[in-house]
Amino acid sequence: MTPTSKKPACGTKGPVNCRADHANPTGRQPPSRLLNSGELASELNVSESWVRDHAHGRRRPLLPSINLGTKRKPAYRFDRRVIQEWLRELGKG
Repeated sequence: MTPTSKKPACGTKGPVNCRADHANPTGRQPPSRLLNSGELASELNVSESWVRDHAHGRRRPLLPSINLGTKRKPAYRFDRRVIQEWLRELGKG
């Protein structure tokens, strides 16, 4: 998309709605929506307390997580892609 044109060459409404290279010049995938403990528990078919215990480190294996809360009141979130890779690695062992 050139600075003077209003539409990108692919004919879409703009880079937000376009899947062409100019919409993502770095080639990286956009970050996925973060899952909360309940959503991840549902996807893994485990209890929410299992997810929290493994994210906190009270149980092994350690579940990769992002703590958006505090140490006293954690609010764990999980990136689906990171969890999928973690599951693949667990399956290899």
